[in-house]
Amino acid sequence: MKKRFGFSKSFLIEKYVDENKTTTQIANELKCGRQTINNYLHLYNIPINKAYRIPLLGEDRHNWKGGIDRFPKCEKCGKRLSAYHCKICSECYTSNLKGSNNPMFGIRRFGKNSPNYIHGLAYLPYTEKFNNYFKLQIRQRDNFKCKICSILEKNCNCLLSIHHINYNKFDNRVKNLISLCLKCHLKTNGNRDYWYAYCTYLMENK
Repeated sequence: MKKRFGFSKSFLIEKYVDENKTTTQIANELKCGRQTINNYLHLYNIPINKAYRIPLLGEDRHNWKGGIDRFPKCEKCGKRLSAYHCKICSECYTSNLKGSNNPMFGIRRFGKNSPNYIHGLAYLPYTEKFNNYFKLQIRQRDNFKCKICSILEKNCNCLLSIHHINYNKFDNRVKNLISLCLKCHLKTNGNRDYWYAYCTYLMENK
């Protein structure tokens, strides 16, 4: 190892052992890197105090930047947030939405606690009549076009879905079936009274 700074062994023993200074303090005093002091301690076979290997935090850290917090805090409770674009934490967000009439907000409910639960009928399989050939006939009747947004099937990434207007998967009457794109079909899962009336109106005035 080339002795760039020329620290003597007696000098390091005096600073590191006798005066009980850390390698960081010695490096700051001599205006060099802490690793340089460690290299010389290893060169002179001076045992390194393991207590000094504890990482320095806060103002004692060499790259301290004045206490600038990297993460934002909640505007209501002051809790540390994990994302820069957030302004309030999830707990404050949920508490503010309690009692809201907007169905998009609040705790999600599944199974029997869901407002769209119909005695588990969604988990039952479709009838044998509701096969691919039968669904093709419905799409042909609707000219391969979504009845809500009027997008053509060839412009979709998948086939049009066949939706049961009254949400009864066993009622396979032709007037109870309508062709929808995937996006519109997902819409019909909520606010079912509205979509039942609207799809019924589309079928009666097609």
